[in-house]
Amino acid sequence: MLGKGSFAEQKRKIRYLCAAIEKLSSLRSLSLDFDYDFDYSVGSLEWLHNVSSPPPLLNKLKLVGLLGGKMPEWVGSLKHLVKIHLGWSRLNEDQITEMLGELPKLMLLSLRTFAYFGKKLVFRARSFLNLRKLSIQQLGELREVRFENGASPQMELLEFSVCDLESGIIGIIHLPVLEQISLGYKGKVANLDILQGEVDAHPNHPVLQLNKDRSEHDLGDVIQGSNVAETEDEDEPSSLLETCTAGESSQPEVVVMPTRNVISHDDLLYTYNSC
Repeated sequence: MLGKGSFAEQKRKIRYLCAAIEKLSSLRSLSLDFDYDFDYSVGSLEWLHNVSSPPPLLNKLKLVGLLGGKMPEWVGSLKHLVKIHLGWSRLNEDQITEMLGELPKLMLLSLRTFAYFGKKLVFRARSFLNLRKLSIQQLGELREVRFENGASPQMELLEFSVCDLESGIIGIIHLPVLEQISLGYKGKVANLDILQGEVDAHPNHPVLQLNKDRSEHDLGDVIQGSNVAETEDEDEPSSLLETCTAGESSQPEVVVMPTRNVISHDDLLYTYNSC
């Protein structure tokens, strides 16, 4: 845990934490998570820009906190990164699609609670070539998700909750191995009948999974008997789950959970699990 302290002490602890991260050359998993403050502000992770040499073998990264509007440059060098979870980072489209889209092994992209600050999210051609799952939750500004031809050719699962896609999910025909689109709790898309038609015509026969309460969706003219599932549970496709979890139990991991915008030495918590 990270607690209160003077400004000078905060800076000292930030330097300490940056140095510690740089020294963990075998680190596989890193989680940095700031809790909400009483006024619903969120802690800053902008000090991550000071990390000069990140753990080269990192394959799982979770960042929940403000990043100063841009991703730390070193994230683009994580050639072994498989999963990334972002929250409260308020990044623009270029920071998401250009930097992360170049990571060769990235299989899971999770954007939660104001991680992205834009109305449209476009997956460009020849980006996210290994991505299997896109998970979006509570992105209040987002209105459209679009896939260009040649983007995310390995995508299997799209899931959306607590967001209102007024302009829809566009280009699923360009996702040749798509297995499932999940519209979870308060996950809405305009003209669901159009999306359902595209799902039904898709050569891989994916499933459109709806939250059990169908009244939450703009059902439009959904054809009776088409490939729509209603469920309360949203499971990952088995191939994705097995691939993403293989070998994790033997990997070292660091979890740092700050509670505020400041750092205290006594409250610094490292969880370092090695095989």
